[in-house]
Amino acid sequence: MVPQPWRVAGKPAPSPLFLDGDGVAVEHPRLSGYRLEAAPTAGGVRPEALFCDNETNTARLFGSPPVTAFPKDGINDHVVAGADTVNPERRGTKAAWWYRVTVPGGGRAELRLRLHRPEPDQPAAQTPWHAGRFDDVMADREREADEFYAAIAPADIDPEPMRVLRQSCAGLVWSKQMYPYRVNRWLDGDPGQPAPPPGHRSGRNAGWRHLDSFDVLAMPDPWEYPWFAAWDLAFHTISWAHLDPAFAKYQLLVMLREWFQHPNGALPAYEWNFDDVNPPVHALAAIRVFVIDGGTDIAFLKRVFHKLLLNFTW
Repeated sequence: MVPQPWRVAGKPAPSPLFLDGDGVAVEHPRLSGYRLEAAPTAGGVRPEALFCDNETNTARLFGSPPVTAFPKDGINDHVVAGADTVNPERRGTKAAWWYRVTVPGGGRAELRLRLHRPEPDQPAAQTPWHAGRFDDVMADREREADEFYAAIAPADIDPEPMRVLRQSCAGLVWSKQMYPYRVNRWLDGDPGQPAPPPGHRSGRNAGWRHLDSFDVLAMPDPWEYPWFAAWDLAFHTISWAHLDPAFAKYQLLVMLREWFQHPNGALPAYEWNFDDVNPPVHALAAIRVFVIDGGTDIAFLKRVFHKLLLNFTW
């Protein structure tokens, strides 16, 4: 283990990433062995592995001494401005593969990456994937996708509506995102970091200290709107029920759990103002998901009924 002086006293040691051949590997009790490998382009362009630390750039934000010479925005600053902010030892707690490829107008470029854990008895360097194996895996996934959509689409659907159906469903699938938001910590500030302004504790979402999200949620858009919206989510679950009924039910149930729903029955509206009021569309979504899934999961209705009644009364 390379000494890592940027670790903050009292904080658990981060799990370092490091360059191992043509892969970025990880040292971790549960994730050890996983690799993110990057193949050269068809034109022979090989990417460069960049590493920094997942630590706040305290010098830039607060004017205080830096915690590390390679803060969490180090990869961006290196790529954009050529700054010396990536670790030359090729290890850290954040990593990226940097491709520099010129794509002509109307042209295309293909980048191939693979995240996997090699078999214990097979060295990573001997894992073939850049050509045949990669193509085989992609072909298998395409075949499985064809079978899936053929099963949920009408038998007589034309190619163009089928394309629209698949693209819209893909948009739903890509909306999944891990959403960690501990309101109590957001209001009070991070331990060991500069405290937020005093008014912060009585501002937005101050009455939602119980909210402690660490769940996979369907976002309105994981790029432009990477936060849940209770109204949007309710209607999205109706579409989700055709793709993955279990996930649709989970989305409705999690909003009604004690780490989301307010003790007074309110559901958090959206990140910038949980107090905004929405009609009880979750009740509509619950019954529609129940029907789309076959109308047999009475246990699901029992689980949501009481909490939906609290929400309706509120």
